[in-house]
Amino acid sequence: MHKERLLKRFECPKCFKLFPTKQALTVHSITHREVQGRPFTCKTCTKTFQTKQNLQSHMNIHLGLKPFKCQICSSTFREQSSLTKHFATHTKEKHYSCNTCNMKFSQTSSLQRHVMKFHQKVDNFDAFLPALGAEIVANELMLLEKFDL
Repeated sequence: MHKERLLKRFECPKCFKLFPTKQALTVHSITHREVQGRPFTCKTCTKTFQTKQNLQSHMNIHLGLKPFKCQICSSTFREQSSLTKHFATHTKEKHYSCNTCNMKFSQTSSLQRHVMKFHQKVDNFDAFLPALGAEIVANELMLLEKFDL
């Protein structure tokens, strides 16, 4: 028997990997634990998801797939929502407006940069995102319906 196998005496009952200590096995077993309400786990990075569809979409990252293609410029994206946002750059329509000065933008990222540069003095922009959240979602839904994406 190999020396390595003797040193690794603790076997995971789910994936049969061997570990040198019980503590190492316990730490590893966390990767198999189902997070409440998120029963689908990525076998590559152990991230968990609420739906099988979300897991399948996530796998595009690991597989390097970008299945959503712009019919205008052929740019490709991992998610439908990214294609939808991108599509607005071709229509020149501006659905996102600044609540402070009413300037309009075709992309949420452009609006976010504008707010940070001219209106918001926040170290962490994530703290500001919830204020934009409802308006952004409503505008993206409108784009999806309008362009039948």
